Amino acid sequence: MFLLFFVFSGGLFSTACFAQTAPAPAWQQAHSATQGPAYSLTPEKLKRAEALNRDENWLWAIGTAWSLVYPLLFLRLHWAAGLRRFAAGIVSRPWVQGLIFLPLLIIAIRLLSLPLSLAGHHLGLAYGLSIERWPAWFWDWTKGLLVSLAISTLVGSLLFAIVRHSRRRWWLWFWLLSLPLMLAGVFAEPLIIDPLFNHFEPLSRSHPELVAQLERVVERSGERIPPNHMFLMRASEKTTEMNAYVTGFGSSKRVVVWDTSLKKSSQDEVLFIFGHELGHYVLGDVVHGLMMAAVGTLLALWLAFHLVRKLVCLYGASWEVPAVEDWSAVVVLMLVFHVFTLLSDPIDNTISRYIEHRADVYGQEVVHSIVPNPQAAAVHSFQTMGEESLDIPDPNPGMVFWTYSHPPISQRAEFARDYDPWKVGGHSRFFSK
Repeated sequence: MFLLFFVFSGGLFSTACFAQTAPAPAWQQAHSATQGPAYSLTPEKLKRAEALNRDENWLWAIGTAWSLVYPLLFLRLHWAAGLRRFAAGIVSRPWVQGLIFLPLLIIAIRLLSLPLSLAGHHLGLAYGLSIERWPAWFWDWTKGLLVSLAISTLVGSLLFAIVRHSRRRWWLWFWLLSLPLMLAGVFAEPLIIDPLFNHFEPLSRSHPELVAQLERVVERSGERIPPNHMFLMRASEKTTEMNAYVTGFGSSKRVVVWDTSLKKSSQDEVLFIFGHELGHYVLGDVVHGLMMAAVGTLLALWLAFHLVRKLVCLYGASWEVPAVEDWSAVVVLMLVFHVFTLLSDPIDNTISRYIEHRADVYGQEVVHSIVPNPQAAAVHSFQTMGEESLDIPDPNPGMVFWTYSHPPISQRAEFARDYDPWKVGGHSRFFSK
């Protein structure tokens, strides 16, 4: 579903990230040990982390409610119909009207949601997670708006051209069109989109000795990621947090390590982080993610086809939305997809937590014999990461279930500490002893 969510929310294609916090069901939890928690915070940091967690939870709740409220406002107050009338008053051709209607709609939505974005950045500054000054932040926000305008206008125009020409099968034809669009988006993101917001450089330029060690890990994995596909991102220009991620597809695939991770981690910890990200490629997570997105998009489009028709039939007159193929019906479709996103988040995040847990396992195993103590390296990496991001040790289980794309940092650290398949009688999951 993420293609349409991109169109209607202005988001970017997702990548598998190392440093996001997230919850985990019982299968992810490490066998508890008797030596105390693997991840903890000092009383002072714990107090700040709990305050940040409360603020972020409130911001998430308000943002989620707002994502459902503002489409209803556009419909009930006839703003969507007014934008369509404005576009129709300028040009008569429907497809040209879309080139006016869609940008105006996206700009209005982004401006209405700007206070929430401002609040999110304020939290980052207040708790020391962000160091990006407001002028630079506004420039990034503006660039994000421009990217959203370009992509949303293109995809939205294609969608409604199909709706007008095939009122009963538009969901199927657009799904078929969405498949190459998804591939193109994942392929192009690291080449076109990411450099607009961050500075990247080949990792070998500043850390050639580290690249030599990373190549050892790649060789052990059997994967092919040449050094010129390993990049350093200068995240320290904007944030104090640590992260790494994989992105791209085919010849654009790459592993990106934030410079904050290199500054605050030992080489062994960086190798473990890299092993985790490498695992996403070796285990086919990027391809599997695209396949699941394709299936989810097909289901969502089929449901949207029926729900939008029903909503327009029931409320079209009061909303001044005369037909599904009318430009104002874009907002009805937006509302439907926001509901779908809210309801599907727990499923998506449960799958994501499993994938991230599996990558943690792979990360420890692939660096075994290269890193003297993979367990200690992983545990210390999670401890440092959690401290820098102010992750609380015991997040609310409901928030974990609904919003966490990764297992909680405390569970990841406990698993890393207790996972020892190399002991007598142990069994490694991905590599023979």
